[in-house]
Amino acid sequence: MKILSEINYRKDQIPIINYSEGTMAVPAVPGAGKTFIVTNLVAKLLTENKNEKGKILILTYMNSAVNNFKGRIKKILEEKGIESTNGFEVMTIHSLAVKIIKEKPEVMMLSDEFNIADDLQKTMILNDCINTFRASGGETAFRYFLKEQKNQMWYERQLDAWEGGFFDLVSNAISSLKYNDITPKKLDEMTCSNKGVLKIISFIYKEYDKKLKQNGLLDYDDLLIYAYKTLCVDEGLREKFQNRYRYVFEDECQDSNEIQGKIIKLICEKSNNLVRVGDINQSITGTFSSSDPKFFKQFMQEAEHCYEMNMSNRSSKDILNLANSLVKFVCNEFKQVECRDALQEIEIETVEKGQGYKENPQPDRYQINAIWYNTFEEEIKETVRYVKGIKRKYPDKSIGILVPYNAQVSQVAKVLEIEGLEFEELGPNSKNKRRVINNLAEIIDFIINCDDIDRLIEVLSDVFIKTDNKEGKKDFLNMLEKYSVEELLYTDIKNKPLIIDDKCEMYVTFKSGLNALVEILEYSTI
Repeated sequence: MKILSEINYRKDQIPIINYSEGTMAVPAVPGAGKTFIVTNLVAKLLTENKNEKGKILILTYMNSAVNNFKGRIKKILEEKGIESTNGFEVMTIHSLAVKIIKEKPEVMMLSDEFNIADDLQKTMILNDCINTFRASGGETAFRYFLKEQKNQMWYERQLDAWEGGFFDLVSNAISSLKYNDITPKKLDEMTCSNKGVLKIISFIYKEYDKKLKQNGLLDYDDLLIYAYKTLCVDEGLREKFQNRYRYVFEDECQDSNEIQGKIIKLICEKSNNLVRVGDINQSITGTFSSSDPKFFKQFMQEAEHCYEMNMSNRSSKDILNLANSLVKFVCNEFKQVECRDALQEIEIETVEKGQGYKENPQPDRYQINAIWYNTFEEEIKETVRYVKGIKRKYPDKSIGILVPYNAQVSQVAKVLEIEGLEFEELGPNSKNKRRVINNLAEIIDFIINCDDIDRLIEVLSDVFIKTDNKEGKKDFLNMLEKYSVEELLYTDIKNKPLIIDDKCEMYVTFKSGLNALVEILEYSTI
């Protein structure tokens, strides 16, 4: 067991672990050990009682990261013999916003019973508003932005692409309008004589705002805006949060937006102890949210301390050199001059050898190839063929296939499935997620038609019964047709003419499915 003072920190980590107070920016390259250094620094400050009577707040953007930080800090403290974990809190920025609003909902004239519209609810509501716009005479305006196409197939493809792009455009526009304090009413007044895209967004924004209010919902943008306004308006509440948190750490702050930065700045106003960690070159959320790495850049210039963590043991030296070359090219030579400020020119270094750290891998050989294909279909086919060859040659290795768009994940998955290759599909529309959605649809379909024996057999077959014996399953399902829904669900048919081994997988999963459906049907209407 290593105590904090015995940890052999790298030279780029030493200035950070020695931090005690003030504002500090930590730009860190991929694989630099951001989580490691933050958790150890927080534990060090707690061990030295630097937080005094306050707490240390760690803010991040994913619930999985919250649990990771909590677990790591707790483990370090336990190794130090500190049982209590009351000295720190880890939460997402949106959880902090909810916490602020819940303290004084009346400040923003909100009910304390307000609910939060998650991404799925927001998508459904916004799509409904867009469809309402199109159905209320807006279809011509919607299609106005499409180019003329002689070929109907290409027109349909263009229309499909525009529908997805239009949703993103509207969603981002509404977020920007909210952050700039432009209400639907104000936008309507501003666009009364306007015939451009803002006029379209004005209609949808008004509908979206109305539906949120009708359902007592706040979206994620509302949470941040209301939290900030609450802190600004209520001096007592602001002081309460300033006294509660002695230090604030913000992780992945390249994905932060202006309003998040303002909330954090208000909370840190009294202590002035703020540590922000991030990597501008990993900022990827700006295309679908209001985040912008310029706010982290600005903080790096203003902070009292700015220390780079530029060592990484994640990749071999050749790969790091390639990454450095690409960043250097974008920053200095990229033809589109406006894009040169998109990245930060930070040189990734390998870790020092022989110092006891985990060192960079040194593969015997590898290669990088580039091939141009005429169509994406041809590219998928040839890529899968290439993957099959690699898998035969290196059966113990994992292979990753990256695609530019989410929709293309399932296209690649279909070809892999046809070729009989085992794979894990990652993405919002993965095979596993589609299976779950289809299963839910079948169960709901049966509930709506719960006296239909064919629907019951279908849901048992598709969702619950598991077996490799296809012929046996077919015969078994045929026998089930002799019974009514009530007989199958509420009587024991094991000793009737339907006699099969009650220990086999098919019968066990069949009974489990029946029990699950009975439980669902017996739920209260609430």
